[in-house]
Amino acid sequence: MVASALTCRPPAPLSVGQFRRIAERGFGDGRNSYAYCYAWFRDHLYIGTNRDLLVLLKQRFRFEVPLAIWPVPVPEKIDPQDLCAEIWRYAPASGEWERVFKSGLVTGRENRTVPLAAGFRNMAVFQGRSDPAPAIYTIPSCGSNGQGVVLMRCADGETFEVVSEPGMGLGNDNITSFRGVIAFKGRLFATPSGSRGANPNVSHHAAILCSDDPASGRWEVANPLSFGDPTNLSIHDMAVCGGWLYAGTMNVAEGFQVWKTDAEGDPPFHWTRVLDHGAERGPFNQVVVSMCEFRGDLYVGSGIQNGGHDRIHNVGPAAGEVIRVRPDDSWELCVGDARWTRHGLRAPASGMGPGWDNPFAGYIWRMVEHDGCLYVGTFDSSTFLPFAQIDPHAAQLLDPATIQRFMQVRGGAELWRTSDGVRWTAVTRNGFGNHFNYGIRALVSSPYGLFVGTANPFGPQVAVRYPGGFRYEDNPRGGIEVWHGAPRDGVVGDAAPLSIDLTRQRIRMAGLTHAESRGAVRRIPGCAPGRVGAASPASRPRPVLDAPLVFDHATGAGADDYLWDPLLRLALSKELSDGGASVEQELAEYFGGPLRNAGLWLNSTDTPASASAALVTEVVALLSESPAPGAAALLIAGRGLAGLVPLVRRARPADRLTALALDALSREDAAHVAEHAEIRRGKPSRFTLPKARYDAIVWIEGPAVGDRRETLRRLACGLRPGGVLAAAELLVEAIEVVGGRTGAPGGDPIGAFRSDLESAGFEIGRVLDVTSDGWLRMFRHSRLYFALRLLMHQIDHELHDAALAALPGGREAVAAHVLVCARKKGA
Repeated sequence: MVASALTCRPPAPLSVGQFRRIAERGFGDGRNSYAYCYAWFRDHLYIGTNRDLLVLLKQRFRFEVPLAIWPVPVPEKIDPQDLCAEIWRYAPASGEWERVFKSGLVTGRENRTVPLAAGFRNMAVFQGRSDPAPAIYTIPSCGSNGQGVVLMRCADGETFEVVSEPGMGLGNDNITSFRGVIAFKGRLFATPSGSRGANPNVSHHAAILCSDDPASGRWEVANPLSFGDPTNLSIHDMAVCGGWLYAGTMNVAEGFQVWKTDAEGDPPFHWTRVLDHGAERGPFNQVVVSMCEFRGDLYVGSGIQNGGHDRIHNVGPAAGEVIRVRPDDSWELCVGDARWTRHGLRAPASGMGPGWDNPFAGYIWRMVEHDGCLYVGTFDSSTFLPFAQIDPHAAQLLDPATIQRFMQVRGGAELWRTSDGVRWTAVTRNGFGNHFNYGIRALVSSPYGLFVGTANPFGPQVAVRYPGGFRYEDNPRGGIEVWHGAPRDGVVGDAAPLSIDLTRQRIRMAGLTHAESRGAVRRIPGCAPGRVGAASPASRPRPVLDAPLVFDHATGAGADDYLWDPLLRLALSKELSDGGASVEQELAEYFGGPLRNAGLWLNSTDTPASASAALVTEVVALLSESPAPGAAALLIAGRGLAGLVPLVRRARPADRLTALALDALSREDAAHVAEHAEIRRGKPSRFTLPKARYDAIVWIEGPAVGDRRETLRRLACGLRPGGVLAAAELLVEAIEVVGGRTGAPGGDPIGAFRSDLESAGFEIGRVLDVTSDGWLRMFRHSRLYFALRLLMHQIDHELHDAALAALPGGREAVAAHVLVCARKKGA
């Protein structure tokens, strides 16, 4: 521990702005799901992993989770090599990670090839009687088909060796994993907590084993089995506090129990019961998930297995509690439900309910004291909301856009801190800005700061909801993350998002003094308000963010303007315009390329380029749902053909590809398009197509412009009977001036578009309204972006207005944004 509770100096609490991410994407492999165990040894951090947790959960566990789609793809058969657990080591002095162990394969039950270690769930530093020096001890999980648990030891910090036979000589082949391993009074204590038959949390007898020389294979039972109560199914965690060893049980019938011993004499030791009946909350406090000593008291974190809802025993859902046990065995409720007990009323000292008033916090998963504060991390089931089956009535409130915004602000695990157990402060409430971090699984105090490892089983691929349904895509935020918290001048590692008040954000100007840079937001040298700067491109200053911007997730500050983070990064990364700036240059910079449409702003989309590509991908995906034949001859039309044609070709290969150019193409763009497709030219509503030439047409924002019915008729003429039109459309209404007031007429724009499609000879398959996630998001994003450009004097008012008019939708009254899949009638 870095700072003892007896030191005189005040606590040095950490906020989210003092954390930096030092590992991501499962150490480069998204199959590494949890920072499952941890140790501090020889000035290094050690992290043990498990693998493909959600795949195993779907294939092997005995209950179903009601989801619209499973979050990750599940293969029919799992390659055993993919399940081999790993151990990683981090050197804070150099900032380097190294994998020091990867499990090999062995022959398990029924001659199956299985990993020796399917997951590392525990680690402890201990020196046994035969050890020349302290070493890391760990007992990896072997899985239901494994050959049996083994004891592993690392004495030199680099080499992990097996120092026991399978089964560890315990005479019980049913045990598949251990959870708690801790050193106390010259012995290593370990608790079995998993058994065959896909029971990762239940050993069916709450036993504690101990040994003063683990490598010798001599283990003794340290407690009466199940403490004399057969409803105690296992022991999840242990802690040392005030000269006592504490153990917490799992009890699905009546709620957890907490026991303590001084471990004097020979085992089995004498144990005293401290808590029972889940601190009188009953089964809602099913299991002690975590325990930690802080300022002389024992803090206990509760939970319900399987994420806060035990579907096997029908317990929950409910959030966990934090309970403080005094040295005299009296107890107080810090965070939880107020209730009457045998000892009178127990109300939470913090005034906060279970899970700090978060119903998704199913576990109080990890605790650690660091530098005078207690840090507590949770498991949060809100991460599953984007994949949940939503009741039709609830869907009116929990539409995809609302769920997405909630996930950005409050999705993912929470980390809290306290200096007294009463006043609590959130360090992060959204998994450090990544809602796939659904758990804080590792907390390690070190001389270098606090290390936080996450549980994140949403990689390498994850299901992404689009208007047309879910698709599995690569997930750049899936897999274990490790964060390092330390005072600013002590941080090692790459920069990570900080929580900074927008009004206090510092902007560093290249070539300016600190005093000059204080006025940089209001005025940039060489630029006067209302005109474009005259400085030459080589000499003009460029604004650079001192740190990436995000809103404060702990307090929620800035949550209503979550788009400002990517907007500022985008707008302030541009060079100042010179006198030759044009609308075309502005659009090229805004969209980041030739692909220019309103886009689909889903999930983590935060740039026009990614939104535009997402829209095209979704339109092409509609073709696969059509009963029409494959697109042997495909026509493509829309804004930015130079970007559109290659993207469609990759997503939907065709024998013959034609690009319909309705706007002027530059020579460079025309050459680029010609590499992939034949070019056919025309003008909106005045083009012609060869009769019955094409099997499919992909049209991005076009038919609604001009004479829509005539455009749709011409498209139908070019399709063969049964051919498919897949399109993205901005449905525009004419502006009427009535009584001196300007406004758009009422009506049903989507219904009118359906009618036009049918009149043109189409049979409608799907019409999806994506207005809220499409054009409205682009409208807001683009207006804020160009407003920032104007505010920074990077463009003038004239260029600002012209750029807005040239965007998709321009100055028109856009009534709806839809995706369409329609088939030409006929055999």
